[in-house]
Amino acid sequence: METRLGKYSKGSVGRHETFAPRYGWLTKGYANCIEDREVFKDEKGVVALGVGKNMVRSIRFWCLFLGLLSVAEKGKLIPTALGEKLIGVKDPETAKMDWKSGWDPYLEDEASLWLLHWQIFTHPEMAVSWPLVFNFSALQTFAQKELCAGIIKVASDDERLGTLSPNSYNKDAACILHMYRPPADGDGEIHCPFNSLGLIERTQEKGQFRFSVKERHNLPSLIFLAACFSFVESSGISGKTVNLSTIAYDNDSPGVAFKLSETECGKLLDQAVYRFEDLHFIESAGTWQLHFNGEPGDWYWKCLAAYYGE
Repeated sequence: METRLGKYSKGSVGRHETFAPRYGWLTKGYANCIEDREVFKDEKGVVALGVGKNMVRSIRFWCLFLGLLSVAEKGKLIPTALGEKLIGVKDPETAKMDWKSGWDPYLEDEASLWLLHWQIFTHPEMAVSWPLVFNFSALQTFAQKELCAGIIKVASDDERLGTLSPNSYNKDAACILHMYRPPADGDGEIHCPFNSLGLIERTQEKGQFRFSVKERHNLPSLIFLAACFSFVESSGISGKTVNLSTIAYDNDSPGVAFKLSETECGKLLDQAVYRFEDLHFIESAGTWQLHFNGEPGDWYWKCLAAYYGE
């Protein structure tokens, strides 16, 4: 019988080289990779990306973890379907990036950041501290030290994860904080674009933070609905119905990933489904459910195309 951490047991930690993603990194890493699949090897990345070797490795990691690139045969990196749709494709005539081919190539729309954040929960084993925190942490408030201890406490429930380096978990805790917490005025740090999602907020106590569960005014309902169908597909839910409580509370669900209450999940679904004839969000026997016809993977792309088409 699989334990609650069974799906994460083979997960990795500390692969980000201590860097949270920076402005421009994802677009630059993706574009350079589709022009030269070997760009992250040896000294090529240092020259092409204009950063040090450890940052080259970090950019590679984030492009993979956030679902823009994937590993093909013999370790070669290739663009994902999301990368091609969101950032763009190579012009076959010039072999250069076609910047007009993507929905949001420079990731200027916060909706794109929510979409990339969601990718973490479709393959959480790449950096297991993220799902351990979002799914299982019971911390009310935390600084880096407490966040690290909380991750290690959850990880200790799994035989393999419990043996991984505490230092690596500490690096992950620092990266999670840097990635999602609001920057302080004049703190001198290089900010992360994912700060704007508001998933972590400051408390009144200096140096303490907490996860923020609230209404997300900058999360479009169609992006949320796309994540719901992605969740249905990746979690192997059968049938053409999914309960609101599942969407809100299950491990690696949109409600957990976006830190939303069940009520807010319901509001976003209600706002989104009216755009499509074959989708319904209805109450049945006291349970709210999303009903759909067709394949969840197809609906994922329909939702994204509808949002970016607008």
